[in-house]
Amino acid sequence: MGAQKEIAKQIVDDDGDYVLALKNNHETLRKGVEQTFASALAGELPQVHLYSYETVEKGHGRTELDDIG
Repeated sequence: MGAQKEIAKQIVDDDGDYVLALKNNHETLRKGVEQTFASALAGELPQVHLYSYETVEKGHGRTELDDIG
């Protein structure tokens, strides 16, 4: 999957989660993301309520833990 706008929009519209790679050739977007992270780390952005969940599945001779936080 690439960083195509239509794909990202569909994922967001369907309440999905995703991570897109950000390349250096997207300089304006990259700088904006860097500034946003810097502001968040400096405590300059509104606090966000975080959530997490965990699932444990057993099968095929192994136990799998999925911890999202």
